Amino acid sequence: MSAYEDQNLLNVVKPETELLLNQRIWLELKTEGLDGNRFSIVTDSCWATSQSSPNGSLRYDLINSGCPNANDETVRMSGNGQGTSNVFSFNMFVFNGGNREIFLHCKLELCVRMGNSCQP
Repeated sequence: MSAYEDQNLLNVVKPETELLLNQRIWLELKTEGLDGNRFSIVTDSCWATSQSSPNGSLRYDLINSGCPNANDETVRMSGNGQGTSNVFSFNMFVFNGGNREIFLHCKLELCVRMGNSCQP
């Protein structure tokens, strides 16, 4: 998983990068070394927590069942299940309570391509 400040995926978000509230960021979920003609990845779900644990007490869903959160019009996704990478974007936010860090977690499936679809 890599985060970027631009839709062309050129400006990587680094630990020292300061992101602003409501700033759009793009996340690329990518595999290495797999034949894109034979395999695809499907992003099933992605969520943010206020702690490094994926089971943090504060959780915000970005991707559910392979689709952007219907309650957040800023979440957009492209390329899901179409190759060895996909991208989604959303506007930055903060959790209530003062912690300005968010931790992203995703559940992916590796699929064997069968024509234009894949089988998990």
